[in-house]
Amino acid sequence: MIPDLWRDDGPAPASEEAILALADAAFPSRSPHVPFGRGHDCAELVRPAGGDAGRMVLSTDLFLQDVHFRTAYFLPEETGGKALSAATGDLAAAGALPLGFALSLMLPPGTSASVIARIFSGMASRARDYGMVLAGGDLSASPIIGFSITVWGAPACPGAPFLRRGRAASGDLVFVAGPCGPARAGLWALEKYGRAAMDILPESCRAHLDPRPLLREGRALARLAEQHGAEGRISLMDVSDGPARDLPRLLGGRGADLDIAPEMLHPELATAAGLMHTSPEDLFLRGGEDYALLGACPEALWPEVRAAVPGAARLGRVRPEKGLRVRGVPCKPRGFDHFIRTRC
Repeated sequence: MIPDLWRDDGPAPASEEAILALADAAFPSRSPHVPFGRGHDCAELVRPAGGDAGRMVLSTDLFLQDVHFRTAYFLPEETGGKALSAATGDLAAAGALPLGFALSLMLPPGTSASVIARIFSGMASRARDYGMVLAGGDLSASPIIGFSITVWGAPACPGAPFLRRGRAASGDLVFVAGPCGPARAGLWALEKYGRAAMDILPESCRAHLDPRPLLREGRALARLAEQHGAEGRISLMDVSDGPARDLPRLLGGRGADLDIAPEMLHPELATAAGLMHTSPEDLFLRGGEDYALLGACPEALWPEVRAAVPGAARLGRVRPEKGLRVRGVPCKPRGFDHFIRTRC
C-alpha cells in the first residue's frame, strides 16, 4: 500500500479565521496592483503604471484531488505550486504579464494546520517566482482537497497584443517551445511506482509534479507581435491536453502536416516509451500538462520567433483541410479529456 504523504497528527485549525491566518503568513496582502490588501468583500485592483487602460486578461482553473492529483505521491507543497502554475500557464499563452490571483480552497475537516501551511508555502513560492499577489478568495469544507484559481495579467508592454488561438493561416509554420510528453510519462510512472518513480524517470516526474509555465517566452512573442503590427500574426496556446488534442484547437478549423524531429523528444521519453509499450513520438503527441507553448506564425516571421524564443522548434505547417498528419500519416486528435476515461 502506498503511504499517504499527507498524514499529519498535528492539530487542525479551529476556524476559517485560523486558516486565513496561515494564508496571511504565507502571502503578502498588498502590492501596487492590490493597494488595500485582502480582507474585504472585494479586492480593489489598480492597473500597472504604463499599462494599457482597460486591457487585462483573466483565466480560471480547477485542481482537484483524485482528478488532477493524488495525495499518494503529491506532497502538499507540490499541490499548491502546481495548482498555481497550471492556471498561470494560460497567461503565458496570452503573452501576458502576471499580476494576481484569487484562490478558492476546499479542505476536508480535520486537515492539520501544518499541512495547510505547506500547501500555502508551495503556492507562495510560485507566486513570488511569477510576480503575483493573492488578492482574495474563499474557503469551504469538502470531502476532497480542491483548488479553484482565477489568474489575471496585463499586456507584456504598452501596445502589445494578447496572443490567442485561431489566427493561423494556411502555409503558416507550426512551432513548439518547451518539452512535450515528460509530464505524461511522469504521471504514468508515479501512478505505477509512487515516489519511487523519481529514481526511474526523475525529470519526467518533476515535469508532472512541478511544471513551470513559459511566461518569459510568451511575453517575448507578444512583444514581437507588437513590433510587427498587422504582419506580426502569432497564434499561441499552452499544452495541457497534449499536442494531438490541442493543435486543432490552436488552428481554428485548419489542419497541419507535422514532422517530429528526434531533437524535439525529451531524452527520458525513450526510457518511458519502453516501459509503457508505446513510442516516444506517441508520448510527445498525446502527453499533456507540460505547459509547453504551441504556436503558429507566417514563415517570414519564423527567424525572429526563434531569436525571441531560442528553444522554439519548427513542428510543421498549417494546411487548409482539417486533421493532423505526421509525415503524411493521419493522427487522431486524442489526448486527455476529463469525460473520456482514457489517455491513449
